[in-house]
Amino acid sequence: MPDTHSPIDGVSSLCPALSHRFLSLQEAGCHPQPLARESVRLQALLSGFDDIAFCRPQALPQLAQRIRGQHAQSVVSTLESACLHWEAKEHRLARAQFGNHLRRHPADVVALFCTHIFDCCLGQPHALREDLARCARHIEASHSLYPYYLSIHAYVLADADQAEQALPLALAALRQRQDNLYGIYAAMRALQALGCRQESALFLAQSRRLWAERPQFHARMLRMLTGADASFDRANAGLA
Repeated sequence: MPDTHSPIDGVSSLCPALSHRFLSLQEAGCHPQPLARESVRLQALLSGFDDIAFCRPQALPQLAQRIRGQHAQSVVSTLESACLHWEAKEHRLARAQFGNHLRRHPADVVALFCTHIFDCCLGQPHALREDLARCARHIEASHSLYPYYLSIHAYVLADADQAEQALPLALAALRQRQDNLYGIYAAMRALQALGCRQESALFLAQSRRLWAERPQFHARMLRMLTGADASFDRANAGLA
């Protein structure tokens, strides 16, 4: 099975189904059909990101074990290198490798998300703004991964005290793809930044069918919303 990818989209175009699973915070290791060689390599990389997506970088040793020994150069190589530097706590080198990849493949939404999680783990989500601006020049609204790009953009804006601009982006992302859990998270981040506690509790309750069976996502939301509102507690009774 041949490997093909778009120079602009990078690893995101290797296996669209795998990209969607990863970006919707599902298990990247589950794929019903045989994958081409580069997609198998990408799957090995992304399957270690489940814990990392919730800012638990202690999962990186297991991730590194999966990808160590992959010496052949490929579109996945720079991301692998970034993650190995991350594991070694060589954060400057890791961020440089993430940046190198995104300059070569500016609309690679999978790589953008990986970089975003890295930045968040280091407490510097604003670092992604230059990469987001570059991506905006290359990605079209018709792109299959556009809703995930919007979610990442919304989160970064909300964290940069631009919640009024962030909320419409997050809601647009969810209109385009309802199972986009990161879109829910970005919307909640924006609502909280705007001081909309009752609205955030209502929004979370209304979207519960999408996230209630994802215990890690639920725990993450609970931490973010601790003490937000009594109505939030009522909405989540029995789910904590």
